[in-house]
Amino acid sequence: MGISHIALAVKDLGATHRFYTDVMGFDLVKVEIADMRGGKARHAFYSTGSSEDQMIAFWDLRDVPGFGEGYKTDISRDLGLDPFTNHLAFQADSLDDLATKRDRLKDAGLHVVEIDHGWIQSVYAEDPDGNVVEFAIVTEGFTEADAAEALELLTADDPPMSPPPTITFHPAAESTGKPRPPLGSTNSVVLLRRCLVRHQRCRLEVDHELVEHLGEHDHVRSAPTCEHLRQMRFAKRDNPFARPAASVREMDDHSGVMMRARASLDESLALEAA
Repeated sequence: MGISHIALAVKDLGATHRFYTDVMGFDLVKVEIADMRGGKARHAFYSTGSSEDQMIAFWDLRDVPGFGEGYKTDISRDLGLDPFTNHLAFQADSLDDLATKRDRLKDAGLHVVEIDHGWIQSVYAEDPDGNVVEFAIVTEGFTEADAAEALELLTADDPPMSPPPTITFHPAAESTGKPRPPLGSTNSVVLLRRCLVRHQRCRLEVDHELVEHLGEHDHVRSAPTCEHLRQMRFAKRDNPFARPAASVREMDDHSGVMMRARASLDESLALEAA
């Protein structure tokens, strides 16, 4: 038994359609116009792979009385939760397919967080409503021992922490012709910071693209944030830094440095373009 579909309300059906078709690679298969409160609600269904089920559906309620001036659609933050708490996870066919989907998200101008939990590997970004979307693939099959351990952990009063994952941050590609989103304004950065806080001993591999850009611009190179960033030993992929997080405060500081560094870089690029 699988999932037939999951339905969510969205603010802008046009933006949602472009995201889930052009970026996520899904196919629009059906639209219904429903009578709701005396108005018309569009209900759009997208196939995520199967022609008969495993669909994602979206409600456009803008022509429904009482919703014309807006309604909440963020399934986590509007409930007071961290952005990645409630999220939508879709299947990747292989690790190569996962990498392709990751690059597709980046090429669309999205920052991407990649997490390898040891048994499942995932990439995360956000949709036009700020909801976190994920592509994932299970890399280790489940065993009877896994099921027994799961049941034990489900009811344990003080369960041990799971092994820390490997987290990689991939900045959005800059070749799309679209402005690069500010680093500090995306759920992906919040997701990265929260994951670091939760897994204080995890390995962190940071995409070196940001550091390379910092070194190319005099305006940013002179900024204190740049020197602070270098002191954190961000390195290229052939020599990723891997060190334990000292504290929650340190992770907050690191996130702030990255945000300020990106803001400085964006300002420098804007000045050069002018």
